[in-house]
Amino acid sequence: MPSALIIGDSHVDDWSPFGSKLVSKLKKAGYTVRREGLGGSTSKNWANGSPCKLKGRCLKVADLPKGVDLLLICLGTNDGANAAAAKSDPAKAANAVVQNIKRLEATLAAKRTVWLLPPWQRGNMKHYTQAAMEPIYAAAPQATGVELFDSRPSTEKLVKGGSGDGVHPMGQSAESWAEAVVQQVTGGAGAGAVSQPAAATPASAGMSTGLFVGLVAAAGLAAFFFLRRKG
Repeated sequence: MPSALIIGDSHVDDWSPFGSKLVSKLKKAGYTVRREGLGGSTSKNWANGSPCKLKGRCLKVADLPKGVDLLLICLGTNDGANAAAAKSDPAKAANAVVQNIKRLEATLAAKRTVWLLPPWQRGNMKHYTQAAMEPIYAAAPQATGVELFDSRPSTEKLVKGGSGDGVHPMGQSAESWAEAVVQQVTGGAGAGAVSQPAAATPASAGMSTGLFVGLVAAAGLAAFFFLRRKG
């Protein structure tokens, strides 16, 4: 069975409805799943190797399994809010988050790493606003080697409509978010966007051109014999 490791902040903590739904759906898709969520943690905490839950337990990144089939990183929400609270330069702070994600990806060396970007923020909690998250979205494509999941399409409408506490999707918004993630990672038509698709290789481009030329030639030959028989 393929293995999945989910790491991140309170979005995937033990109490998180989204985290629970994500684990359940991945198991139904055939994965063995380990989840390590630490509420209040940031990408910097994780990249430095010793993230801790806010006033709670800590763990060592070095103790986590390396080389799993699928690594899901759910970080960025606290980074964005902290940057807003500190009045840091948004672009510089977001670039630091990207570097932290890349360090994590290199450390855990999964066969496939997907960064789940922050869900929609309703803005009813200080500094946890959508404006604080957008610089992270803008910088995220710089995380080369990491697949991106855009959490906004699957959470915006429901969160704006009152689902969850404004920071953490719950109920319908948690269900929608988890379903969209699993659809993307299993190859379905999920609501998340893969922001770094692989470019077509010259070989694949050549095959497409060859197929087109072959079809044109076949059509021309068929027309020739039809007209000849008719004449």
